Amino acid sequence: PEMTPVIFRWYARTGDPISRQAEVESGVRDVARAFETLLGISESDPVGFFCRIGVSRGPTARSLRLPIDDLMRQRAG
Repeated sequence: PEMTPVIFRWYARTGDPISRQAEVESGVRDVARAFETLLGISESDPVGFFCRIGVSRGPTARSLRLPIDDLMRQRAG
């Protein structure tokens, strides 16, 4: 999902269709324009996408999933 704006922009700017439906093509162009506006770039500016590759250490804090019996209140009686 995080690559969608980059990929849609590429299709919009090359003119290669990704669908036969005009509404989808219009949506792709809308996403491309919104992405360019967000980045403050023009149609001809190149875009790169940076992401981390590899495995990170596990988180130091974890939520515990308690058994349902521990979560339920006991009825008096």
